[in-house]
Amino acid sequence: MNNQSVESGQGARRQYLPAQQRKKELLAAALMEFSVHGYGAATIERIAKRAGLSKAGVYSHYKSKEEMFEDLLLSRLTSSFLTKAWLFDGSYPLDEAIDAFIEQIYTPLDDPEVVAVLRILMSESDRASHLIQRWRREVVEPYLSEQQRLIDACIAKGLMPDNALTRYFYVSISPLMMALQKLLVFGDDDAKADVARIRETHRELLRLVLEVKP
Repeated sequence: MNNQSVESGQGARRQYLPAQQRKKELLAAALMEFSVHGYGAATIERIAKRAGLSKAGVYSHYKSKEEMFEDLLLSRLTSSFLTKAWLFDGSYPLDEAIDAFIEQIYTPLDDPEVVAVLRILMSESDRASHLIQRWRREVVEPYLSEQQRLIDACIAKGLMPDNALTRYFYVSISPLMMALQKLLVFGDDDAKADVARIRETHRELLRLVLEVKP
């Protein structure tokens, strides 16, 4: 996603694309518009221009910028963070499960589009609070509840220790929130180096929290 590629398509005749592909283009244009102007000041007209479409062309796929923002949340964040199963179910050695889990939750931070959406979430939490709360209520909280259920099942089988951090496992993934804060606030090479250190420390923390002592 870059300005040159967006601008170069504005004067060219648009070829027919399947609806899903066209929506991907529109979401890329919307993400750029929200990043530059903020959600509140973004307009359908400018999103259409960035995508090389008419406003009518945008409205044939999305009813509003609110609907586009909601689709961004679902397509960029849900698919990046929430669709892969955690492996703490006893099917894998603990070290292997932890390595896979760390890979799943930190790899999205290397995706500029994911980081851009997260930055919009942070800056637009007041203006788009109803959308963010709906995403949290319908997607994030049910997913985390399911993961806690799996952790509880592992505790009951003796596969994990019963302690304060496993009883509320969300606390055990809090280093990810620290990494996000570093990346979103500073967003430079130093921040990325900090994220790498947090990632490795998080790996060791999970080993300490989840290993069953003989």
